[in-house]
Amino acid sequence: MARKARQRAESGVYYVRIDSADKLIFIDDADGQVFLSQLEAAARDDFADLYAYCLLNEHIHLVVKEGLAGISPMLQRTLSAYTLTYNKRYDRYGKLFYDRFKSMPLEETADILDAVRYVHRLPLPLVGKLRYPFSSYARYLRGDMGEEIVMAAGGMTAFKEYTDAPTAFVGFDRVQISDEDLTIAARNLLEGYTQQRLEAEYDDVLRKLLAIEGTTVGQLCRVLNISRRRLERVAKEKN
Repeated sequence: MARKARQRAESGVYYVRIDSADKLIFIDDADGQVFLSQLEAAARDDFADLYAYCLLNEHIHLVVKEGLAGISPMLQRTLSAYTLTYNKRYDRYGKLFYDRFKSMPLEETADILDAVRYVHRLPLPLVGKLRYPFSSYARYLRGDMGEEIVMAAGGMTAFKEYTDAPTAFVGFDRVQISDEDLTIAARNLLEGYTQQRLEAEYDDVLRKLLAIEGTTVGQLCRVLNISRRRLERVAKEKN
């Protein structure tokens, strides 16, 4: 059966998750440093931008803006190089990663910011803080990377406050619904609503839209042209 083609991002920006093939990807800090060095070299050679990263023992999370060749060749180069290094160091053979990484296009600035926040908040349940040796968050605070993202957030103070807040981004933690299917589901949900009833029950309607399986705040805003601020407020009330 042929593989489904990757969904392309008009913006060129993707959230990426890379999973291990039932092996620890990083045994010690040296492994993480080697992977980052190889990833940054591949990104630099392809003129790609690495917006965020978090390296965990069994999976890797990235936000990347593709360069000349696209994210697949760049990441395939990185994963192949790291697997060779890893196998040599630990005297093993065979694949280290699943055959295919997962990627999600990020079109709107708000969605890119939320994905960066999601990646930076991943260590919280593990270490109880945002500062984590193999997350890009500390480098943001030092000013070593992320200038474009910090500016989009409204400056460093706003960026830190934004990162401290819970994220609406879900990554691949649940099934995603396509834009087309979301539009159909929303139309079915709103069938029979008059304009007067819609205005009177607007927040309740937003809660029902948020409850559509697989949707996200960012996707609802983009597809249905709904106010993000109001939708996020309703989402917080829901939780």
